[in-house]
Amino acid sequence: MIAGLGGLGSPVALYLAVAGVGKLVLVDNGKVEESNLNRQLLYDEKDVGGWKVDVAKARLSGMNSQIKIETGKEVLESQVKQVDVVADCLDNWSARKKLWKMAFKHGKTVVHGAVDGFGGQLAFLVSEEDGEKIMGKDGKKEIQVLGASVGIIGSRMAREIIEILDRGKPDTGWFMNFDGENFNRYFMKGTRFNKWNTIIVRFCELWLKSKTTKRWMTKKFVNNIKQTIPDADIKVHEGRIGVSPYSNENVEALRKVFGVKSINPAVRISLDELDSQFVEIAKQTIFPGERFRVTARRVNKGFPMSSMTLQKELGAVVLEACPGSRVNLTDYDHNLEVEIHKDFAFIFTQSLPGPGGMPYGVEGRGLALFSGGIDSPVAAWMAAKRGMALDFLFLNPLGEVLESRVHQVYERVRDWFPDSKFFVIDTDEIVKQIKTNVREGERQVVLKRFFYRLAEKIANLHNYGALVTGESIGQASSQTMKSLGLIEKSVNILAIRPLVGMDKEETIKIANRIGSFEASTDFAEFCSIESHSNASPDEKTILEEETKLDINLDELVKSIRHIKKNQRVVFEKIPLPKSLEGYVVIDVMKKKAYELRKGKKYIFVCRAANTAAEAAHKARKRGFEAHAMTYNRARKMGVDL
Repeated sequence: MIAGLGGLGSPVALYLAVAGVGKLVLVDNGKVEESNLNRQLLYDEKDVGGWKVDVAKARLSGMNSQIKIETGKEVLESQVKQVDVVADCLDNWSARKKLWKMAFKHGKTVVHGAVDGFGGQLAFLVSEEDGEKIMGKDGKKEIQVLGASVGIIGSRMAREIIEILDRGKPDTGWFMNFDGENFNRYFMKGTRFNKWNTIIVRFCELWLKSKTTKRWMTKKFVNNIKQTIPDADIKVHEGRIGVSPYSNENVEALRKVFGVKSINPAVRISLDELDSQFVEIAKQTIFPGERFRVTARRVNKGFPMSSMTLQKELGAVVLEACPGSRVNLTDYDHNLEVEIHKDFAFIFTQSLPGPGGMPYGVEGRGLALFSGGIDSPVAAWMAAKRGMALDFLFLNPLGEVLESRVHQVYERVRDWFPDSKFFVIDTDEIVKQIKTNVREGERQVVLKRFFYRLAEKIANLHNYGALVTGESIGQASSQTMKSLGLIEKSVNILAIRPLVGMDKEETIKIANRIGSFEASTDFAEFCSIESHSNASPDEKTILEEETKLDINLDELVKSIRHIKKNQRVVFEKIPLPKSLEGYVVIDVMKKKAYELRKGKKYIFVCRAANTAAEAAHKARKRGFEAHAMTYNRARKMGVDL
């Protein structure tokens, strides 16, 4: 069902129709208006005045003659019941709330989108609780919407719906923020000149340090750049570093070096060339009618002209060389900047942000507990941003499939962590003992305490100064202040939690920035040890439960494996069958022992499909056709669980 056939509903309907979706239910009570044609791509001028649902049905049927389309001017509960996914393309929160309530009542997934100006949001909702987290309020202010932003959000909504129809819905919701004004990008107006010969790198915070510390940290910073760009010619100037040669590849590499505040593609020239080179760059940068300003800095205070005088003189030269251009110091198209040093000058026209922080490694080395979910890569990144070099430890509770998926997340972010190592310890025996012996409600805290102890032993053995985890206060029952306090009391090593005060939306924004979000959301984290954790665990009870376990951590330490890229297991995704007819369905959470019979095909199921994926992988290695599904997907395909 697509509720709302305006700016968002248009791209959603178009992409679903051409993708071959079998049936669409289109709902909208409005008519086509000329003022909305700039963003409602389903319609054109001849459609003005017609009902949107009628025009949309005719247009989509013409694009896909096999599609079945139902239309309506209001959302009917009978229609919601029969669809697989509900696309919320509405433009007001009161209508959304009614739609969501109806969808969740019948167990339907909602893919929500909303746009405001250049930005917007996208959410995958599976429960009323998910909806409450993002629910806004209707206001009287008219919102200006950019058609291109609507297209971006709408096409992404269609992509998510297609994935749900193909793979089944995940068990948890998620939210994504889209900031259309702050992409990492090059401004084309500032890059018309293409003869840059160097890169200026400015660093963060080092100016706050003592001379001795600053000298040491600068040396470490330069070494990190050299490690990232081995063939670079690096020169340290007052307050900045020059890196040559210039290339787009080198610029992008520097944007992953911690400590970099900003990056300027630049031309290094002699002082005698200042006027001629400045004019040359201006002529290739500024077009008639565009506005500019000149910003001059004298790093060499012995230069005979003041910064203000130099700005005025260079501005006058540019005005003469670029007919039709105008000076505007506040609202400009281009900022032509020059830095005067003792025997040379830098000229540049753009500034690109770096990650900021401290040089990687100046705070020693830590060990990141890495699960591959959204939080742990971001926590590692934030600790590294403050100067901590990291290695990664995955405590694997399942098997090869999960290990492969977690390692793929690590591969997405490893460029941020030079010389980092990825270690694995199989902890299925710990999990098995805890599930068998520890009572429900206390298992998650007990498991984390043993994980912390195991990580501490590794840290002490290899001289790591701290553990880094992705925990955040109140994010889960096992992450309340009381739970975190009990977990931390199990060790003596420093435990750093960079996300402790962050909202999930903030974490997701960073995960998108560093490149881990897509891989992290491609699978569910292991969570089958208990259905619900005690949010207020008692220390005496936890200690009593731990006495029931016989876990040899020293033996587990000996089993640690260093996984290199060419050593990891690669688990390929196999498309799920469209029908389960002829398959034997095995619930791996209820049936611990089973025999696979020759000639049979198997579907393994569990709540998040992690344990099921391991079982299916092992079956395929033995030559069987086997797949893994969540309970929800299996029920949708007719399995009675």
